Amino acid sequence: MSNESLNSPTVFFSIVREKDQVRDISTTSPFVNHFLDLMKISRAYNTWVSYAQDLKVFFQTIPKLPEAITRADCLEFMKRQDEAGCSGATINRRLAAISAMFNELCLLEPERFLRNPVYPRDRTLGSKRIGQSLYLRQA
Repeated sequence: MSNESLNSPTVFFSIVREKDQVRDISTTSPFVNHFLDLMKISRAYNTWVSYAQDLKVFFQTIPKLPEAITRADCLEFMKRQDEAGCSGATINRRLAAISAMFNELCLLEPERFLRNPVYPRDRTLGSKRIGQSLYLRQA
């Protein structure tokens, strides 16, 4: 992946502010929009805004559509966040936003989104986790 492509995100975010408050967030991805709409109606305001900001950072770093994201992309994201000086807690918070989005997309379009690349589950075994999650161990 070239550095040029890393500076050109595939998912663009539009954040509408009114009186220092975020009123709307939309993207060029219907999948990310679906997830953010769900967060807006089902979670606290600060969770919705934080998830949107974390996903924006992710898609700026990994310029792919959600359906093209792999576990290797998530590892690359973690590496770049670490190199940028982000704390383990910040990286884990951003991974939580990515993981939550993929959990929802696996429910929405199970044929297209087979597994959550951050924290995979084996569908044939119910909710049993397979492999390892990418979350960083914290002290």
